[in-house]
Amino acid sequence: MTDTPALPLDLLTEGPFLSHTPHTATHTAQLAGGFVGALHAYVVSTSRKESTEPPTSDDSIGDVMVAYKLLNDNEFGRAGSIKHGSAREALFYAGIANELRPALGFLIPAVYGARGVMESGDYEIALEFLAPDTAFLSVVAMGNQFKDMPAPGVAPAHDAYLADHNLGDLFSLVARAAAKLHAATWRDASLLKVPYLRGAPYYGDDEAEAGRVKWENVMADVARGWASAREPLDASGLYPRLIAAMDASLAASSWDRFRTAYAKLIDDGPFALGHGDFHGHNVFVRNDVGSGEWEVTLLDWAVVGPTHPMADLTQLVISDAPPALRREHEHAYVRAYWEALTAAGVDPAAFTFDDAWLAYRAGWGVGRWLWMIGVLGLFSLPDAIYGYFAAQVEAFLADHADVAPADNVYLIHCL
Repeated sequence: MTDTPALPLDLLTEGPFLSHTPHTATHTAQLAGGFVGALHAYVVSTSRKESTEPPTSDDSIGDVMVAYKLLNDNEFGRAGSIKHGSAREALFYAGIANELRPALGFLIPAVYGARGVMESGDYEIALEFLAPDTAFLSVVAMGNQFKDMPAPGVAPAHDAYLADHNLGDLFSLVARAAAKLHAATWRDASLLKVPYLRGAPYYGDDEAEAGRVKWENVMADVARGWASAREPLDASGLYPRLIAAMDASLAASSWDRFRTAYAKLIDDGPFALGHGDFHGHNVFVRNDVGSGEWEVTLLDWAVVGPTHPMADLTQLVISDAPPALRREHEHAYVRAYWEALTAAGVDPAAFTFDDAWLAYRAGWGVGRWLWMIGVLGLFSLPDAIYGYFAAQVEAFLADHADVAPADNVYLIHCL
């Protein structure tokens, strides 16, 4: 999208967060977007007037900063949105997110309005503007955005939190936020009936054929991306565990195997609503001016759906934590998660700490990252960026080799 889009004022009044009448929306910046979507910033003037007539100075309430997220309406953007279900985020905000807000609080951003159509790929979202200079903190900036990749290391966008806390505290805070999301939706079978959630086509006989087609298309992308990326990784000699895991896991992949594993997870194992894109650039730490407490807000819910809860936890550390930092804090990180989860009502006997620790080390989170390694191979990423991710996965597999499957087969998945 090259032209500056107009922010529809009626979109701002669909949700409960704008209590006054919007009158004008002034574009201030195009923010970082992605392959499918664009993100813009606006200043919106509001007043006490119920009509859209220009307000007088006595009526004026003030300005509101709004972020406007919408489809990149070009051939790639629309095709990508339809294929990957990018309208899911808007449907989530307009739907079950409102049911979850009382339990999750700051975890879901304030959304003024959201509209989406999965079939056409169209979506638009108006939400609160989160900025580093207003007491927000991106957890770590470790190259998980394709643009402006910083040097390896932890690079907070704002150091207010770290002025009084260490990095272990930070990871534990984020872990407890994940536990809040998962505890609120723990083994909630109603999630499986929400058609726009990721994973909905993969469970139940009624959706079997649609699920198979979607899964086969996704795995074809993974195999094609891996075929492109594998040779230079192999030539470097730096990634033997990653290559062995990808080769074995792709060779063993099948729709029946995946569906059996997913059905077992839903029927017998722990599942919950997972964020699905749980990395540092989607995690903001904010100070609640009312309570003075630090809270976490998660952005970009475009792949939200029912999955193994530990997939989010593993994804974050592989995405963002340098191996030495991860090794130092990962046990306490999972412990903080599990303690918050069980304090929120999940039965500690049904999901023990040992269960959580094992699933973090060798479970669905590794499978999610193997999927991403394949998909990232489809793009012409700089060697430094793709190599960064490959090295992160290699180090994680090496550190947890004692619990690796004997046949090196992990369940590659996009959940």
